[in-house]
Amino acid sequence: MTARFRTTHHARWVVAAVALFMGVTTPGLRHLHLERSEPEKDARLTEAPTAVRLWFNEAPTLAASRIRLKGPDGDVPMGEVTMTQDGNGIQTAILDSLSAGRYQVSWRTAGDDGHAAHGKVRFRIARSSEATTELDPASRRVTGRVDRQWRRQGR
Repeated sequence: MTARFRTTHHARWVVAAVALFMGVTTPGLRHLHLERSEPEKDARLTEAPTAVRLWFNEAPTLAASRIRLKGPDGDVPMGEVTMTQDGNGIQTAILDSLSAGRYQVSWRTAGDDGHAAHGKVRFRIARSSEATTELDPASRRVTGRVDRQWRRQGR
């Protein structure tokens, strides 16, 4: 290999690395992605939410936006999808009351560049007895000991 070939080859790698780095870090080249949600991802709720709200790193296209909620009994009726007040999110009302169980929000939208984005947010609504247990883990241990002692004594 000649020195000229090595220099040219090295320069190409440097240019490629810089281009890759700029593509990953330049905000204008990023696509739309979810930044936060209500309910939050993997939340354990003690009360049922009345709406689903999703915020993104840029304004989503309302016409391309869909929100679906699936629970223990199947699909949950949802209202019309609208923009959040700040313009960087979408939201919809939950039209049914939700019971305890696991839920999954599935969403689909697009950014102003036309690239589609989609994802899922799972959350759980605890039964009222579970909510109390979750808030006080020490009482769960005490209750377990008392129950075992109670059974040993034949009561």
